[in-house]
Amino acid sequence: DSNSSDRTSSSSGKSGNFKGSSFYNSKAAWKDSIVFDGSVSASWSFISPKRFLFMFRGIDASFNARISKWALEPGLGFGIKWCFGTGVFQFPILFSLTLNDYVRFYAGPVFTAGSPTLVDTDKEIKASIFPGIIGVSFSTPTIDIGKTKLQFVQDVNYSVFNNTGGGALPILESVSAGLVFHTGVRILLPSSALF
Repeated sequence: DSNSSDRTSSSSGKSGNFKGSSFYNSKAAWKDSIVFDGSVSASWSFISPKRFLFMFRGIDASFNARISKWALEPGLGFGIKWCFGTGVFQFPILFSLTLNDYVRFYAGPVFTAGSPTLVDTDKEIKASIFPGIIGVSFSTPTIDIGKTKLQFVQDVNYSVFNNTGGGALPILESVSAGLVFHTGVRILLPSSALF
């Protein structure tokens, strides 16, 4: 039937539609339906209140577990971000939906250690816990390495920062502080490889 062909196409990793990733299997046992992944990336941006120029923004690591039993694969993860641009460490909790091998949406609260300053200035700003972060991750096709898979990833996300009184920043300052790009790699491991 058509559902079987969709599943077969998706599980081969050749499908470009939004019917789940190559891990998607609606008939998998629960213990075999969890996919773990971890990624490391360098973050960058090109907008500050003073100039339009490529800027290194920090180093990020994130870890995620998702359920591949449903086509929209829900996940839960966390990240560790060294934010060189704002001078703080951030720890987001990420709720995600993985649409296929190539696209993932995520959002969640962010906890911050330190007192952030606006990128390229000495102006003090305040990080928001909630709303915290929203983003999308784009990935290359997976490369098999034994039981694991490797992807190159490009994220675009926006973190919320406010002025020290809690009010909204002007739009240019808000975009300068919060809009960041992340370029890196992701390693994926299905739970079936562990048990």
